[in-house]
Amino acid sequence: IKETRPWMGRLYSSKEEVGRERVAVVGFKVYTNLFSEDPLGKHILVFRVPTEVIGVLEEKGVDYTGQDQDLQIFIPFSSFVRRYSNVDYVKGAYIQLEEGKDLKAAKERIRRLLRELHGLKETQKDDFTLFTMDDIIRTKEEGIRLVSVLTVISSLVSFIVGGLGIFAVMLLTVVERRVEIGMRRAVGSRRKDIVLQFLTESAIVAGIGALAGLLTGLIVTVLVDYLGGFPFTIDLESLSFSLLITGLVGVLAGLYPALQASLYEPIEALRG
Repeated sequence: IKETRPWMGRLYSSKEEVGRERVAVVGFKVYTNLFSEDPLGKHILVFRVPTEVIGVLEEKGVDYTGQDQDLQIFIPFSSFVRRYSNVDYVKGAYIQLEEGKDLKAAKERIRRLLRELHGLKETQKDDFTLFTMDDIIRTKEEGIRLVSVLTVISSLVSFIVGGLGIFAVMLLTVVERRVEIGMRRAVGSRRKDIVLQFLTESAIVAGIGALAGLLTGLIVTVLVDYLGGFPFTIDLESLSFSLLITGLVGVLAGLYPALQASLYEPIEALRG
């Protein structure tokens, strides 16, 4: 069964498959969630049908489709179509090729066979989906690229909005602190000292905002991990880069207000 070995008990046999027996092999989490003792010989309800547990699979985790294999229950196919669901079709199937076989050729042969079984004409589109591991990997890579692009766009928007906010605040601060600027200029502060002061303040404001954002993101991530069981990793390189960009945005946003502040003459500034 998908190259899985039993951790306890056994897999169902071909005789049980032919005989449509009501037996099941359960995933590891199914076992731990339902039983506190030896589950072999016990019965569970599968589609409301009492089914004997004959085996427990090894713990495997999530597969390439994102499905938790430890929460699965396996029963004989013949039993499923007659005893459990009473249907003569399946919604999906896994097909494993022998080593060395041509994957593309096999996929095309399966496609032609399914079209023939479904009675599709040449002009009709497939009414089924057929994909390989390469297709799954390609789809996931495209999804990751899309998420990456959206992340970059949202980050740029955030930096622009944050920069405009800092720009507006610093510009207002310069106007309100004209007297302070005039006094500093009167006691000997140079223009570059005024520029440096306001650039430093702007960078500090940006840094505080960045730290608050990182802290909020960390709290949300930990909560998602705790409540949903989604693991996460912290990329220190990305965090450092984000802080660096934030500081740069703060400096650029405060550059014009700082230059405006340095242009105030002491007498005019002290007049208010």
